[in-house]
Amino acid sequence: MDVSLTKLTANQLKLFVTICDHAISLRHTSRGKIKTAFKIAFLGDSNIQDLVGQMAKQVGKEHILISAHTFLNSQQAAAASRITLDVTKNIQDQVSQVQKKLKDMYTATMKGKEAHEQSRTDAAIKNALGYGRDIVHIWSDRYRDYMKQRLPSTGQWIFDDPMFARWEKGQSGANILTITGGSRTGKSFLAASIIEHFLHRAGHTEATDTRATAAFYFLEGDEVKAMQSVSNIDDVVKSLVWQFTLADARYRRSAAEICREYQVVDVAAMSQRLLFENPYLREVHGMFYIIIDGLVGKMGEGMLRFLRDVSAAATGCRIRVLVTCDPECFEHLGQADGISFNPIHIEAKNKPDIEALIESSMNSMMPLNNCADASVRDLRKSVCDGLIKETGGDYVRVKFALDEISKQEFPDKILSIVHNAGRQRTEQISKEIEELNRNLTDTEISEINEIILWIQHHRGPLTETRMTTALCARNERKSLLRLSDKFKAKYTLFTITHRGEVNFQVPEVEKAIPQRHKARHEPEQHSPTAVSQGEVDMIKHFLATVCPPSTYTKLDINALLAQKPLDKGTRICQDDSNTAEAKMALTCLKFLAEDADKQENGLLPYARQSFDQHLSAVDLAFVDIELKVEAGQHLVKLFTHDTSIDALLCNRESSRFTPVRIEICQKLLLESDTANTVIRWLRDSAVTSGITDEETKEWISDVINGGGHGKLLAPAAKRMAFHLVREPHKLPVTRGAFQFIVYYIRKVWSSSLEQRVSRQANS
Repeated sequence: MDVSLTKLTANQLKLFVTICDHAISLRHTSRGKIKTAFKIAFLGDSNIQDLVGQMAKQVGKEHILISAHTFLNSQQAAAASRITLDVTKNIQDQVSQVQKKLKDMYTATMKGKEAHEQSRTDAAIKNALGYGRDIVHIWSDRYRDYMKQRLPSTGQWIFDDPMFARWEKGQSGANILTITGGSRTGKSFLAASIIEHFLHRAGHTEATDTRATAAFYFLEGDEVKAMQSVSNIDDVVKSLVWQFTLADARYRRSAAEICREYQVVDVAAMSQRLLFENPYLREVHGMFYIIIDGLVGKMGEGMLRFLRDVSAAATGCRIRVLVTCDPECFEHLGQADGISFNPIHIEAKNKPDIEALIESSMNSMMPLNNCADASVRDLRKSVCDGLIKETGGDYVRVKFALDEISKQEFPDKILSIVHNAGRQRTEQISKEIEELNRNLTDTEISEINEIILWIQHHRGPLTETRMTTALCARNERKSLLRLSDKFKAKYTLFTITHRGEVNFQVPEVEKAIPQRHKARHEPEQHSPTAVSQGEVDMIKHFLATVCPPSTYTKLDINALLAQKPLDKGTRICQDDSNTAEAKMALTCLKFLAEDADKQENGLLPYARQSFDQHLSAVDLAFVDIELKVEAGQHLVKLFTHDTSIDALLCNRESSRFTPVRIEICQKLLLESDTANTVIRWLRDSAVTSGITDEETKEWISDVINGGGHGKLLAPAAKRMAFHLVREPHKLPVTRGAFQFIVYYIRKVWSSSLEQRVSRQANS
């Protein structure tokens, strides 16, 4: 109770005591009873009644105070309960947070253990496969490139093919399925569609289906030729194993155990141990699909052994292999012992894809994109049906026909092109080359020949940027047209691949391009209607002599003769191997031996790394003297002039090469093979016949008459010594000069020591 209620209670007790005291006095004294009776009778007063009334008032006050206290206490209780609820909620939240942290810690611990275990297994597999820390997934890059170029909905016909369906379900008699077709018939795009199908299936299990895991490889460039050698299947098998490792955790553990057991898996046994004899693949409820695209020609023993293993594998119901190949490879596989497969010929099946290509192309052609016109719709149908019938599903012939159709505006011309679309590829390409010879200028034809040269003899991938730089350097001016635009508009023999590389439109183009000596000596075979400038001058002279001037002017003879195609001296052609390699070497030498202000371009690194390869590939007996003389002048300048030496050794302030690359270039120059190749060229009298400086002649004589490597690099050593002790340079240049001098001294000392030992042994 608070103070007010306590005081009220005390007054109440005090009144109660007073009432009790009056009651006792009335009970024991007569005088008090008589006095009280008279008060009541005459005055209506009673002391006890007053006291009772006061007590009633006190009770009323008490009730009010108690109500007030009750209300106050209830408010405090409510506040206390809210505080209690808040505290309880906070406690619960804290408990939940602790539980979540514990759960996260447990999950992180488990993930850490799993990641550590996965890292260990991956490391074991990488070590066995011979992979480094970082693996370049070139197979997935190529797959994405094909998917970007693929027309939507193409390639879907394969999933309705009964033979493919049986192979996919493991119900076919053979573990291998081949998809056969000529070059540029859409095999790679079809393979990409099949891969997409299996990747979409991966991880999805249906009532009548099983889990699918896919691995694939697209063979391109030098890899295609590598498959035709004795072995060279290891890169493909490694990538397949690694893809299965990434896709299936149980396969990863199984492969890791095998790799730990054998440490380094022998390439010949890799496919057996990690694929066909893998115990996990025998028991798993699922399919492992392998797709290899791009087999061409006769296969080497490595690929044949792999396909034999597939054919004989006990896990054939679990591992299924699909390969795409050309007709020659198909025939070779059919004759190989121990290889069984089911074939699908793409030309007989890919009509829907050809239709999609033709429709897509016609949509972008001005004469055929107006589908609202009934006559145009009929013409489009005739073009589509006619091209499919005439070409037999050959993409290349379809593309050539569509390119010609896009230039026409009259239906009869378009239908004529469709009717002639069935000609052989080589015939079509030869016709295209002849049209280019007639319609292009000498400068443009020279550019085409330069592109042919670089495609055939460039070392490594030929990018669009590098080819553009080479053409700019050759013409000494830069074109405003991109190379890809030129290919579409004028230079139709070439294309930019999906990897950004310059190449022939189709392989048959290279075969159809005539050799230079034929183009020079037999032009009438390529252009029977062409006339020479001498023949034109003769006709003009004759008509001007026998015709009156007014008649000559009236007939406008000059305009008529101007329409006649001239037999150009420059024609599209290719050089023989020795001449082509000599031209490439000359181009590299020019870049390295040019003035310093012309040296900084995108081809300088290639020239440093490849000039010796082009030089070594040349048989000098089959190269024209003029070409050897020009190459010799630049070759001598490269090894004797200061600016050329600096460019060759990357020893200039403006050089962007790192010290490591500088060292690589220096070691390349110091290799015996490089020196021997250069000396072989200098020994040819035609190569040095253009040198007139006596000091330079003396240096050449010393090099070829026993001076060897030491004399050949002596001017370069002097130049580097000058950089080191006479000129202030930044650290890379100084370091590069010092390194070269050290390497040079070691090389010369080693060579002289060998000569002394040889002389002593002979004596």
